[in-house]
Amino acid sequence: MPYIPRRSIFEELDTNSSINLVSLLIVVFLSELAKWFHAFFLLFFYHILFYAKGS
Repeated sequence: MPYIPRRSIFEELDTNSSINLVSLLIVVFLSELAKWFHAFFLLFFYHILFYAKGS
């Protein structure tokens, strides 16, 4: 069985760490923002729906 050298995740990140880190942060931030926006939109939509139905 041949030995396959594996680089650690820090060495992997060290190649272009700033680009990888920034893109990872942007992806996480956008996914969180999308979740919060989706929940807020649903709450807003149901609020308008029930308010229109109540009046």
